[in-house]
Amino acid sequence: MSPPTPVAKRRLKLVLRFAMLALVAWFVHRAVLSGWQKLEERIAAGEWSISRLRWAWLIGAVTLYSLAQLPCGLFFHQILDRLGQRVSLAATIRAFYIGHLGKYVPGKAMVVVMRSVMLAQAGAHAGLAAVAVFYETLTMMAVGAIMSTIIIAFCYPQHSQWLLGAAAMIGITGLPTFPPVFAQIMKRMKIGRGPTADDGANDDDARANEVARRIHFGTMLRGWALNTIAWIVMGMSIWATVRAAGFASDRGLWAELTVGTVAAALSVVIGFLSFIPGGFGVRDGVLFAVLTWNYDEATAMVTAILVRLVWLVAELLVSVILYKSAAGPGLDELRRRQSSTASGPPP
Repeated sequence: MSPPTPVAKRRLKLVLRFAMLALVAWFVHRAVLSGWQKLEERIAAGEWSISRLRWAWLIGAVTLYSLAQLPCGLFFHQILDRLGQRVSLAATIRAFYIGHLGKYVPGKAMVVVMRSVMLAQAGAHAGLAAVAVFYETLTMMAVGAIMSTIIIAFCYPQHSQWLLGAAAMIGITGLPTFPPVFAQIMKRMKIGRGPTADDGANDDDARANEVARRIHFGTMLRGWALNTIAWIVMGMSIWATVRAAGFASDRGLWAELTVGTVAAALSVVIGFLSFIPGGFGVRDGVLFAVLTWNYDEATAMVTAILVRLVWLVAELLVSVILYKSAAGPGLDELRRRQSSTASGPPP
């Protein structure tokens, strides 16, 4: 059998690309419908009315969640740079944000696939892009677990079971991000060849040492700092969503922000560890449970449903904007090249 022609390869890549986008679109559509149906149930039960919605706060909640992802995207870019992948910041941020939609597809692998494919198109090594996705994601989860443990210990010590659970999750998500452990994982996965090795070493131990040299404790600490900012802003997004729904708490702003941060971190981390697409059910249940530490059950339930919709809308809006913004310059560049070709070579 003759190998496929370049035209056939391009067509196959195009088909696979559209198939991937169609799959993501389908599961995102299901997520929107699920959240909206749950909200309608609460309205029908008389626990909330859409007339209470405050649009300025809602826009604020969407904006805050979108901004919360930026520090994580910056850390993702730093990891790629440490691995020797010279990809522009714009291309990295674009792949990072759009890749979020992959978490709604079963298996969690679509996030890795989408980001790796987009970064490979920007000139990165696909395997090393996948390594960066792996390290960034686990760092985010580890920091979320650490922050939850600290806040619960100092502000909500009565919830001892949640405290123990958060502490356990530090080990599960944080241990693989320690450089020596991470290097051994890369060794076993056979990842870290040529593009990361300056000396051309081929054996697994040499490649593992090279990864350890590039992803060191300084890298990890920068990730912790950036992700701490991300979780705080994500907690602010939940606080803004409570306001958007027309609710408030008489316990003060500090209590609302701390419980919002814990709710954001624990719901996302536990949802991630559940391996359920988008953390459906799990993330919402954890969010509801933690919010009841500061709000009544009706407020917590409506907020949990609205957070699901707010975060999903934020991801969709940013993804569409970044996808379109990347398409525009590409067309301009093509026209420029065509014009330059038509005018002939310079004298």
